[in-house]
Amino acid sequence: MKNRILFFLLSATLLVHIACKKTGFLLKGNLQGFQHLGIPVHDIEKSKAWYTEKLGFQVVHEPKVPTDQGDIKVAFLKRHDMMLELYQLLGSDLEEVKARKHGHIDHLAVDVLNIDTALEDVLKAGAELAESTPNGPVPIDVFYSKGITYVILKGPNGEKVELNQRLDLKTSRRKENLGGWSHLGIPVTDIERSKEFYNRLGFNEVMYAEIPAENQVIKASIM
Repeated sequence: MKNRILFFLLSATLLVHIACKKTGFLLKGNLQGFQHLGIPVHDIEKSKAWYTEKLGFQVVHEPKVPTDQGDIKVAFLKRHDMMLELYQLLGSDLEEVKARKHGHIDHLAVDVLNIDTALEDVLKAGAELAESTPNGPVPIDVFYSKGITYVILKGPNGEKVELNQRLDLKTSRRKENLGGWSHLGIPVTDIERSKEFYNRLGFNEVMYAEIPAENQVIKASIM
């Protein structure tokens, strides 16, 4: 259990809740909210198939960016308020992407009403559990007023895709089980400095938690 919590938060994690408010100092009145998440991919057709078939995204735009080496393929995929930008680079840039093991964003999380039935559906569609949650959903009771339950899926390019159920929210808030954004998980080296930066962009902290884990305290801020 401790290892799973460590994966979820690492040493100190800033969970950026996609609810940007226009009260910050930078770009005041201009910054509107979260627009899209860009994911460099190994194989754009395989990646489009994974997100459309397993999570229900729809392809809404497929531009090509001309370069001296050829066209960079891009695909924008949408589900509710989530927009993903998948892009396949060329040559040595593509090889560098394939060699990556970890990025500054640790995981993207999709909000679900019932994590057990959501997981059952995505597994039936061919998704696989990540090594960090091999036995299925894991609870963390210090988040929000009643806790959360989460599980991590293996994305098609090594990305970590989380299904996240907030236990304090009513399941009657929408009809579809799989929703839109829950949060982005960002491992940070200085959580106070990171919070200050996002505060200046207009984000407000909505929850702070400290989780004991193996002789240390993991700090988490949801903004």
